[in-house]
Amino acid sequence: MPDKIEARLDDARLHLTVEIFSEQTPLASVRLEPVDVAALIELLASLRAQMTDAVPIELDPGTMTDALLDPPWVVQNHAARRSKLLGLRHPGLGWLSFLIRDEDAARMAALLARPSSPAE
Repeated sequence: MPDKIEARLDDARLHLTVEIFSEQTPLASVRLEPVDVAALIELLASLRAQMTDAVPIELDPGTMTDALLDPPWVVQNHAARRSKLLGLRHPGLGWLSFLIRDEDAARMAALLARPSSPAE
């Protein structure tokens, strides 16, 4: 079992190298193009979603996450499913899509429209 995985960009920031180590000894190294990095991220996310130790359903109050300020977004109607398709763009993960039922979208819109208070 590897005890360390390292990843780094080349100087031109065109390729990513991933190295796997066991007790300071390199076991494997792979150099990836951006399209390969995206495919690996997608594969890892798909496998992570299948793991027994699931990502928590709820976000604990006060939890700090790496939040993006004002990401590009798009909303499209999905009338056949009485839903909205919400797309949010993450600079490293690409476009993340969420299908949200109309009732939940309305509730979300109401919450987003409320002014933020300084205490929040």
